[in-house]
Amino acid sequence: LLTLPSAAVARDGAERFVLVQQEATAKASQFIKRNITVIRETPTTIQFRSSDVFPGDLVVTVGAQQLFNFFVQSVLQLSPEARANIALRLERVQPQIIEQTIAAVGRVELPSDQRALASIQINGSLQSITCNRGQTVQIGDELGQIASLEFLDLQLQFLHWQLMTEHWQTTKQRLQTAADNNSIAQRQMWETENQFLQAQRQFDSLKRKLQSLGLTADEITTLVRERTPLATLPLRAPISGQLVRLNKRLGQSIEAGEEILEIHDARTPLIRAFVAEHEAHQVQVDQTARLRMVSAPNQVFQSHVLRLGQTIQTNNRTRSIWLKPHLESPATWLHEMLAQVEIVIGKSDPVCAVPLTAIVSEGSRHYVFLQLPDERFERRSVELGAMDDQFAEVKTGLAVDDLVAVWGASDLQSAYNSLR
Repeated sequence: LLTLPSAAVARDGAERFVLVQQEATAKASQFIKRNITVIRETPTTIQFRSSDVFPGDLVVTVGAQQLFNFFVQSVLQLSPEARANIALRLERVQPQIIEQTIAAVGRVELPSDQRALASIQINGSLQSITCNRGQTVQIGDELGQIASLEFLDLQLQFLHWQLMTEHWQTTKQRLQTAADNNSIAQRQMWETENQFLQAQRQFDSLKRKLQSLGLTADEITTLVRERTPLATLPLRAPISGQLVRLNKRLGQSIEAGEEILEIHDARTPLIRAFVAEHEAHQVQVDQTARLRMVSAPNQVFQSHVLRLGQTIQTNNRTRSIWLKPHLESPATWLHEMLAQVEIVIGKSDPVCAVPLTAIVSEGSRHYVFLQLPDERFERRSVELGAMDDQFAEVKTGLAVDDLVAVWGASDLQSAYNSLR
């Protein structure tokens, strides 16, 4: 990509441009304004695309904004580069249904079976971590390694009783032949059988302990075959989900049962919203609703009311309701993330309306930007009527099929204010 110092780029409302030197003499220089589309920028440099600026062109890096005053613009007409810079989007005015909604504040709430804490049941220290915060993991994935003397001792005991089981089993088979020929006392056979059963019970008990600590069947089989203890205990994911919290540092000692990291499965969360007491009677199960995360207010998720709380909270006089999103949530949804909730309780007949993003305001007056057939923009004053969280009714100022800017209106307002 072409690259320039940030100081070379001037702004004019929605436009971004550079001043390219066309001619230069001892007494004067001639500059031409060239629009650019900014792709990436840092505090010091800008990368851009332009069909009129080429490698090797000389551009003004100091004083570009002052020189711009000589380029007078009298109409609001955007270049293709300016449209790309502000992500301009146009839509035709169409009849829309304005819904009556109840606004509420909510938060993401994961059921207890979708939240898990990874821990170990013996003492040790955290030797390594093989995952990062925010990473998606599957149940059984190895997340780290725990160094533990208790784990080494447990493996040695397991191998000891494995050898004892083999010893008493071999002894029992040898004595069985003698017992069949009446060459030994029956009591000796019984004692050998008892020793074999005791060794086998100890072996099975220690095997279950190793499995509970996270060792797989293959790892236990390898331990029995090679008779070499594992140096560290693997820390495994108890559920599939996203790693949201690491509670320990490398080398830190860990007690049995202590929390090491936390995993959340947020694919099918619930949203708990709090509705004011005087509006709670209007909310019913299965009513549709829209969700917006506070961290991403431009994304709208459809949902419905799943269940209602049975009591009114005395501290804030609200009633809890739970909503279920219609689709699996993105991985960015986290437990207790804040949300804005709009619960639909009624609808109007279709009226002439525009999205809320198309409206700009100055004081008590409201405007939209209408694109004319020659691609100039006109700021049109409108009178608004009913509105919900998505659309606003336009009583006067627009007609059906008018082409208006529904994204980038605030940048068009800045461009309009810069006209001279």
